[in-house]
Amino acid sequence: MKEIVLKIIGVTLSLLIIISIVFSIVNNINIKDNFKTPYYFLVIGIDSIEEYDSRTDTLLLGAINNNEIRFFHIPRDLLIKFENQERRINSIYSIFGMENLINQVEKISQIQIEDYIFFNYEIFKNIGNMISPIKIYIENDMKYIDYHQDLNINFEKGVNNLNGEELLSYMRFRHDALGDIGRIERQKKALYAMLESAQSKGFRSLFDIFQYVQENTKNSFELKKMMSLYSYLRSSEFVFDSLPTVIEDNYLLINEDELDSFRDKVKFNKKEESSDQQLRILFSKNYQNYDYSFYTYIFNNWKNRGYKLRVLDNRIENLSSDKSMVFIKNNTYKSKIMEDLGKSFPKNNFITITENKVYLQVIDFLSNYLIDTTDYDALVIMNE
Repeated sequence: MKEIVLKIIGVTLSLLIIISIVFSIVNNINIKDNFKTPYYFLVIGIDSIEEYDSRTDTLLLGAINNNEIRFFHIPRDLLIKFENQERRINSIYSIFGMENLINQVEKISQIQIEDYIFFNYEIFKNIGNMISPIKIYIENDMKYIDYHQDLNINFEKGVNNLNGEELLSYMRFRHDALGDIGRIERQKKALYAMLESAQSKGFRSLFDIFQYVQENTKNSFELKKMMSLYSYLRSSEFVFDSLPTVIEDNYLLINEDELDSFRDKVKFNKKEESSDQQLRILFSKNYQNYDYSFYTYIFNNWKNRGYKLRVLDNRIENLSSDKSMVFIKNNTYKSKIMEDLGKSFPKNNFITITENKVYLQVIDFLSNYLIDTTDYDALVIMNE
């Protein structure tokens, strides 16, 4: 299950990288105008050394409803019956085409898929070259050669300015103590580094990137719809799940006993446990440190249940305070939130802020990322 979740997160991050770079100039989109929810799309990924007529490496069903996105992993080795023959689902596209692959996923989940995006990792090399140099802080020396996968990695610890080929090697590297977990963290860092580099380019450069992505991915998205998807990806809560399976005679099959429950989740029919009493906290920061992932820092240190957390790994500049600041909507929860923050981050000195000027500065910054702050009980701006 751990391997499945890591693969889902990896492909999701890859999708975010592609869409985020293309539409980094978009600051404000009315997402409800461009598609109705629930909305379903398919994400198909293959490794960079393969061609688009190869068997699919990763298959994800994306489901959107309100402010939640659910990704359901469909195992590549799943055995299904197609045209009265048993086949692995990862062979359907290469032999019978995209339409038949979509039909099979629809048949399994009993929903209608509206769009798809199909890409391989090779695209990041060329996008990286278009927006290079890309500044990445590398925690430890990285040295690795793999002639089969055309990998020749030789990075030194510290800030590195990478071109596209180097960036792709950095993203694909997995030969450290953390394995796939470390690879996911590097993909996160690559996402934000590429965004920062892309946003420094002019409109013409961004338009060239858009043209390249359109020509080098297979997708059915109209421009407005893909922009809306980007908005959802930036502002929604993610849930990762998988198609229930069972192994019989060394074959991976759908677990029919759990299939109805899976379909309920896909359709958002199953009532989830009420979260009315859960407090919601949004974390951001007013510092920059390349030594670690801000996401990992927050989620690894948070010690308290009964909260929903969201992390924005972007720096709010020009804040005068050298302390971590907290904006709390309802004073009823003030003591609890401050106590739990202190338990989770004992080295930080938290102060509550009521000054309108500072609050408006924070709100203006967050609005650029399409975040509705009225959805949160507290805003926390972390300092080192």
